[in-house]
Amino acid sequence: MSFDFSKIQLFNEYTLPADCGDMQIKEYFLCGKKSAKTNEDGIFLSKNFAAIVDGATAKSKFTLNGKSTGKLAMELVIKAISKLPEDICMSDAIANISAAIYSFYKENNLLADLKNKPNLRFTASAVIYSRALNEIWQIGDCRFLVGSTYSTNEKEIDEIMAKARAAFNETAIINGEITLESLKDHDPGRDFIMPFLTRQALLQNCPYKNQFSFAVFDGFTIDPKKVIVFPVGKAKEFVLSSDGYPQTFNTLEKSEQYLHAIMQKDPNCIREYKCTKGLKKGNRSFDDRAYLKIILP
Repeated sequence: MSFDFSKIQLFNEYTLPADCGDMQIKEYFLCGKKSAKTNEDGIFLSKNFAAIVDGATAKSKFTLNGKSTGKLAMELVIKAISKLPEDICMSDAIANISAAIYSFYKENNLLADLKNKPNLRFTASAVIYSRALNEIWQIGDCRFLVGSTYSTNEKEIDEIMAKARAAFNETAIINGEITLESLKDHDPGRDFIMPFLTRQALLQNCPYKNQFSFAVFDGFTIDPKKVIVFPVGKAKEFVLSSDGYPQTFNTLEKSEQYLHAIMQKDPNCIREYKCTKGLKKGNRSFDDRAYLKIILP
């Protein structure tokens, strides 16, 4: 499969800041699956930190000031990262970011509701590079690639739900209820798993020991043991991305080529690349996406 890579640059929604210190930003790309306005992915860059933040797709119709919970979460996390001391350690950093979201809940009289309804919380994953410590912090399922080390940190529960959605849609196709083409308009498999996707929020930052719990930014306490800390060491380049890329490569072009190949072969994301959602009609992709390639001195 081939496509004109130059055309995707027209949709780049991110502009580099004036000062990234001694980090050279070799490649960067940000693109909402539908539009810049609704994009729940974000990029943060300064001389002290580099980060990709992915706001979780809302599992409810709750909005605040016209923004989804995923969009709000992404913006709050980025704002909190911008205020971190340059030499802060991982555990203090995640505590500060979580506290910023928690404070927002209190300021907007949301705390009581969100304590009892985790599916309404402002939730985001992130992968953060600390220049001072020269290490990467992975919270949730954003990705990083350093040399031969590629970490997706995918949740087991997401894999289960992706397979359940795929199986439901395949049976619906067999039964003549839908076609592959009609899935872009209506996804009964997504409807099938949605009740559990809503319930799944009970597993995020869950204080009770279980095999499915996972760490995300949602304003509540994150167990530092569930955060992956990767020392970059002597590596001179690395890549950060959101999970809008089915696989992250060491160049933006390769990452885009793989994504476009998947969208051509399996736009519904039920065969080649099983996912909890597919490509909706009129959208650019099945998910928002963000990519950073950084070169160190």
